[in-house]
This record gives sequence, C-alpha cells and structure tokens, in this order.
Amino acid sequence: SESFGMFLGVADSVKLARTLDKKQSAFVSDGKRTRLQAAYRVTVENLSDKTVTLQLSDRVPVAETDEVRVRNIRVLPETRPDEKGLLRWDVSLAAKESREFHIEYILEYPSDLPTRAAEQKAESKTGVPAPAQASLKKQIQQLEMQLH
Repeated sequence: SESFGMFLGVADSVKLARTLDKKQSAFVSDGKRTRLQAAYRVTVENLSDKTVTLQLSDRVPVAETDEVRVRNIRVLPETRPDEKGLLRWDVSLAAKESREFHIEYILEYPSDLPTRAAEQKAESKTGVPAPAQASLKKQIQQLEMQLH
C-alpha cells in the first residue's frame, strides 16, 4: 500500500480528472448582478494492482470583499473548507477502483466584474503576483466563458 498527498496533480498509479459539470452549472444575469452556479466533478482512479492511499485536495473560492459573495457550498463526500477555501479528503482506493467527488457553489458579483478584471490586468505591468481577489476575478472570467 502506497501513501502520498495530491493537489490535483499526477502520479503514475493514479488518474485524476476535474471537469465542470455544465448540466449542473448555470449563469444568470439581470444586468447589474450575476449569479453563477458552478458544479465540478472530480474523479480519482487507481490504475495499479495495489491499494493506494492518498490525500486529495481541492479549493472553493473565498470572497475577500463584499463585491463577491460565495454561497451554497456543497461538497460530496462531505468535508468543510478551511479559511483559505482548501478542501481535503483522505482516500483509500483498492486496485483498479475509482471514486467521484462533487464540488458545488454559487458566486454572486457585479455583472461588470470580469470586464474590470481584464482592464486591471491590461494596466498592471509590474510583474507583482496577483492577490487572491484578482485570481478569483480571473476564475469568474473563465467560468463565464465556459458557460456562455
């Protein structure tokens, strides 16, 4: 039996996939505010002939301003995110076994937020790493593109 930690990474004996479930996701805007429901499916498969034990990690968004709200977080199998939004599961998979994990949440934000994020990125040429809030705006941009 092997034991190791993974943050949605790759190991020879484990196949890992994270996909946006578009049937369970939704995008609704009234012009001023946007409500984006995101649902992800994470599958983990043990490709080896031995039992594999690992810690699987993922993340849900954390709102750091009143501008963005994160609501209705649902995680299956149930686990609670820490203050940084980090989720962890201890997983043991028998030989050739696979397991599925579900992560859902709703983001509410001003409808012009992705546009403002793109403008800020164009203006910023400092090379300084973006703060967490900027990366959340980028994630919102990407989700909107996937759901349009």
